[in-house]
Amino acid sequence: MKTKLFYLLMCLFAFTAINAQITSVAIVGDGIEVGGWPGGAKNPGPIDAKQMSRVGTSDDWTYSGLVMAGGPFKFRANNSWNSASSTPPGGNWGKPVTGPSFPTGIGAENAGGSVDIVAVAGTYDVTFNSVTGNYAFTGGPPIPVVKVIGTATGAGTGITMETSDGIVYTLGTTTFIAGNAQFSVDGAVVGATAFPSGTATGVPTDFITVPAGKYTSVTYDKDAGTYSFVAAPIYNSIAVVGSGAGGWGGSPDPNQMTTTDGVIYRIKNLVLTGVDPLVAGSGEIKFRQNNNWTDPSFGGTAFPIGVTGPDNIIVTAAGTYDCIFNVVTGVYRFNLSSQPPVSIVGAGAGGWPGGTTPYPDPNVMTTTDGENYNFTNLMTTDGPIKFRQDYDWTTSWGGTGFPTGTPSGGDLPATAGTWNVTLVRSTGVYTFTSALGVNQFDSKSFSAYPNPTRGSWNIVSGNDDITSIQVYDVLGKTVYAKNSASKEVSVNATELSKGVYFAKVSTANGTSTLKLIKQ
Repeated sequence: MKTKLFYLLMCLFAFTAINAQITSVAIVGDGIEVGGWPGGAKNPGPIDAKQMSRVGTSDDWTYSGLVMAGGPFKFRANNSWNSASSTPPGGNWGKPVTGPSFPTGIGAENAGGSVDIVAVAGTYDVTFNSVTGNYAFTGGPPIPVVKVIGTATGAGTGITMETSDGIVYTLGTTTFIAGNAQFSVDGAVVGATAFPSGTATGVPTDFITVPAGKYTSVTYDKDAGTYSFVAAPIYNSIAVVGSGAGGWGGSPDPNQMTTTDGVIYRIKNLVLTGVDPLVAGSGEIKFRQNNNWTDPSFGGTAFPIGVTGPDNIIVTAAGTYDCIFNVVTGVYRFNLSSQPPVSIVGAGAGGWPGGTTPYPDPNVMTTTDGENYNFTNLMTTDGPIKFRQDYDWTTSWGGTGFPTGTPSGGDLPATAGTWNVTLVRSTGVYTFTSALGVNQFDSKSFSAYPNPTRGSWNIVSGNDDITSIQVYDVLGKTVYAKNSASKEVSVNATELSKGVYFAKVSTANGTSTLKLIKQ
């Protein structure tokens, strides 16, 4: 009894301590108006535009007469995407894990990783509680409640769909069991028969026969009666197997990786053992497809980073690792789970993620403790950049200051140059220090044309003669170098692959960096 009471008191204390750090709550997102996310045209920051009012010193917040365009939004604390336990503290609340999401719901708190709530256009009075996550939007237009019901849902009350206009309703990724399905509009059953798409008959005794499986979306137009079920694609399974990973496979294999696109596969907290010189074949691993050796499997010659090949990967250092593997490029990367990868991305640092880069992200910082991160000789152009962890956006850091600053939700405004970069992961504090020991020129002092090019770039100085040009790829490898003594220099790009490059342009009085694109 005493133990339970102590636990309850500790939970109450933790809730109180976290909420005491919340000094503001705002409503952010394009669901208010286009450009309403932090850093957008309608919410440039650093203070979020749609700030709620606190009710005295309570945990309740209100906003009266909020005009919403309809679409995705979130509640955000302290103008930050940080979690409530981070330094500085933040917090954000998105779509409930279960149950209805609009106009009422219980927001799920998750430092940037939760799913957006979807609003219907209208003018609302809003209430929100920053401890419980309860929220309510009142005074807007009537919003019919539409559900998918039937034995296929596995839920007695059905699954509530979302809408941004009160007409077209959607359901995100959902797993159905084999059974029947219908739609319900404000409790009235709407029958149908065709699968995977069709027009509802409206007959309450008609049923859609739904095969078991995962579906990426279900869409229903309340007015037209049209609907569709979109089955999720089936991807190859990939697991890490081998003497260094607990064994050479099973049925199914342990250490299964996850994927959302069949290209990038991930696994966290994978325990690997290294080579034992007394045991032949120890400390070896491979990526294996579909729990068999008939389909292609993937080894490699390097650890912890490499490109796949036929040989087994040799684990050179035992430990608990996170791994990301690109099955198309063959690139894999293991990092200690206590030292998650942090990379620098953005238009000012070679491009935003999503392009065809050889590694999951370029510009991956180094660390020895998982707290202090460094990157040497980062080449930037004028433009936005961000730090992000684990090659995704669940945890990321922006800022408003350059070359030093503390984290905020918006992009960091980088200027052209070559920099040594540090980041403290727990606080998000960052510094950019000139790596050249010479003056950094404004990139406007130089220009390149044509850019993009299929042949050559002509680089022009508006002031001093150019003394040298070095061109680097996104991984920092020198691919071209030329000395000069003129204000215009031609750079032959015919032998370069398509992609983004950086040119470090030097004069007698300083340097600058230009972003170049080869078509």
